[in-house]
Amino acid sequence: MLRLNTLGELRLTGPEGDLLPGRRKELVLLAYLAQRAPRAVRRAELVDLLWGERDEERARHSLRQALLMLRRTVGEGLMIGPQAVTLASGVVELDLASFDAAVTGGRLRDAVELWGGDFLFAAEDAGDEAYRVWLEGERERARRSLRDALERLVVEAAGDRPSAIAWAERWIEHLPFDEQACYRLVEALFLDGRTTAARARYQEYTARLRRELGVEPSPALVQLGERVAAARVEEPALLGRVGSAVPITPDPVGHHAAQAEVGRTFRRWRTRPLALAGLAIVGALVIGTAVLRRAAARRPVPTLAVGSITERGGADSVDLALPIGGLLAVNLARVRGLTAVSSARIHEIVGELSGSAEPVAEAARRAGADELIDGVLQREPGGQLRLELRRVELRTGLMLGAYAAVASDPFDLVDRATAQLAAAAGLSIEGKVADVTTRSVAAYRAYEEGLRSLGAGDDEQALRRFQAALDADSLFAMPAFYARAASDVLGRPWPSSLVSSERLDSLAARVPERERLLIRATTASARQDPIGMALAESLAVRYPAEPEGHLLLGTARHSDGDFLGAIPPLRTVITMDSLGLR
Repeated sequence: MLRLNTLGELRLTGPEGDLLPGRRKELVLLAYLAQRAPRAVRRAELVDLLWGERDEERARHSLRQALLMLRRTVGEGLMIGPQAVTLASGVVELDLASFDAAVTGGRLRDAVELWGGDFLFAAEDAGDEAYRVWLEGERERARRSLRDALERLVVEAAGDRPSAIAWAERWIEHLPFDEQACYRLVEALFLDGRTTAARARYQEYTARLRRELGVEPSPALVQLGERVAAARVEEPALLGRVGSAVPITPDPVGHHAAQAEVGRTFRRWRTRPLALAGLAIVGALVIGTAVLRRAAARRPVPTLAVGSITERGGADSVDLALPIGGLLAVNLARVRGLTAVSSARIHEIVGELSGSAEPVAEAARRAGADELIDGVLQREPGGQLRLELRRVELRTGLMLGAYAAVASDPFDLVDRATAQLAAAAGLSIEGKVADVTTRSVAAYRAYEEGLRSLGAGDDEQALRRFQAALDADSLFAMPAFYARAASDVLGRPWPSSLVSSERLDSLAARVPERERLLIRATTASARQDPIGMALAESLAVRYPAEPEGHLLLGTARHSDGDFLGAIPPLRTVITMDSLGLR
């Protein structure tokens, strides 16, 4: 088998050593075919990708020559037809595919070891505009996977400080402008008693951020830096005698707002094509431009909240508007790289804002959202549903985009709308929302009504709504979870459909990540299962705008005897808990 390295250095190797040395164009073409294997790729697509700037005859001739060279190298596994080209499976081992498989399979250490640098590094100019769009998309997807893998490794090593520090070092080495990597590293060094090293790494990162990107660190990171700067060298050891040192927990709302502002700065920079063209002409700035482009590709994506979906077109649409809004919030949170506020959180805050002129928009602001998604649902002739959405920046009120999706099935409608919103951020989503929620519109409607009643403080009504959702779909995990919680508040026996924490854990297997972590961390806490600590920390880290993760983390640390360590997440809950429910 031949091996094609694309993460960092671009090389094709076989039993006899390096193959096609210096043939960058051919290797990029092989990488594209290997990523698509065993699917056929149209020759016209390949011409547009790598020779789009040439006239048609010369472009086709260049493709033909490149394919013949690859055929001599790869052999019969490369099938060249008059209209399409196909690379058979197993002919070329692509390191990017191995990396993706390791991440998907949970082999995170293997994935990190495979990372040698950005996908097709130093091959940015190998093709035309279509190539650059494809390249940036693949690079961003791979970076997100790497970031997620490293973050999980740091979280899993929380009880082993040297390992946590080592993984955080790898994180910032591979993604030097990732602020969360710096935060984790400085925090881990500080808690390990290495205050001088923590100060040095903080100063090094913030200086690089200002020097190379011209932006300031977020308030959360600045607060951590001030804490480290003011600390005595021995402070972590003194504070840690109960069991662990005091963790520094960022304010999620302020952190996301700062990250979003950095993202907006990057987007404004990227929308100046003439300025970029001018920079490209000046050879002395090529390296600086590449650094900025890589940093822009890592820009944080704004936090989204789903607002009101109003209805037009009769009673049928009225029945669908509420569940479609909730389903959209769930689906947006499933998009890797997006942060979306849950509908449960929005309903809770709206319950406090009944006198506000714009309760949903204000609730979204208080929940830490940067943008609000709202829209209109209408039924068209023939039974088709049309959902028109708009994205509004909460800070300025400006409309950032408009989208429309049409489908006959409500779940398909939500999937199509989500795909459009994700594509606008350069992201994608896989799978259907019905597969991770319920296939019953009636069940989801009753569930959303239950969340609304819960936010309004009517636990009796909320319990009835959740039970109605379970009557419509007994395998719907989230109403089961909230029905049990509401029963506990009311001092009632659990609904008959809930018999144990084990059943809730079983139902959690088919829900999105946030809901799965919430259910399993809660049931683990009730059982005083040690795994609850790791689950709670994952929930708090991955979904910092939701108070439940911080509450469960504080509770778990308290139960573990780490009373000082419990204080920061519990203070975060107090700040976020607008109704005092927790």
